[in-house]
Amino acid sequence: MSPPAGTNVPEIGEFLALWAIAYIVLAIVYFAVGLFIIAMNRRFPDRRIPAMSERDNRIKMPARDEIRSSLLALIATAFCISGGLYMQHLGWTQAPLELTPISAAWTFVAGVVLMDAWFYFQHRLMHSKVLFRRFHARHHRSSAPTVWSNNAFGVFDAFLVQAFFLALPFIVPISPFVLIFSRLFDEVRGLIGHSGYDFFAGRLARKPWPFLCPLHHDLHHQHFNVNFGNQFTLWDRWLGTLDPSYYRLVRQIEEGRPPVELRSERPSRTVKAQKEA
Repeated sequence: MSPPAGTNVPEIGEFLALWAIAYIVLAIVYFAVGLFIIAMNRRFPDRRIPAMSERDNRIKMPARDEIRSSLLALIATAFCISGGLYMQHLGWTQAPLELTPISAAWTFVAGVVLMDAWFYFQHRLMHSKVLFRRFHARHHRSSAPTVWSNNAFGVFDAFLVQAFFLALPFIVPISPFVLIFSRLFDEVRGLIGHSGYDFFAGRLARKPWPFLCPLHHDLHHQHFNVNFGNQFTLWDRWLGTLDPSYYRLVRQIEEGRPPVELRSERPSRTVKAQKEA
């Protein structure tokens, strides 16, 4: 079958080179930003998010295991972003807009909003009885996530999350530069969200604003069945999956109480309980 008129013919060597470059860049960002966040966290130990239950100890996957899983998962992540870029290059997607401040701004915002919807629904899917044990339980071996937890998925789980970047160029006429920036933004945002420390809790992280802070995802790791969003609280609010203590805890931090002083009466669910649900 001939390719559509006006498109290029794929070259496997070109794609493999792009895939390898994407992997190297993402690995560098993963380690560089991760180490920077850890250094910042050590300077401000009072910003650590505590266990929000009666459990005295928070469960953590060893860092070496999280890093090993992440380096494998980044293979799928790099495939998705390089695949989206390469299909743009071949002319199979929407034609990218000329890069201007306006086009960059609106396509980036559109991508973030769409990504949050994608993340929310596939995340809830991965928490179903059928899929959680086989694909997503690895990511939840840490009830106290760290920066190294961000990419600690199985390869299939990582692919399902990051396949968004294969689809986005078909939906939005996004410049390849904005597409790359969007993926890097998502990586850095995820590292911050899994850091276990909160420097961003404040008015913008609670209703009526749609934004969230690291506490949001930390509560997800502790309780499993709440807070499935990634960038915004909107889907969690609309579909009833927002942790009922989230806004109260954000306000307490906003009023000057560091996260380490906070507690919640909400019972946590262990990975074992999640598997048996």
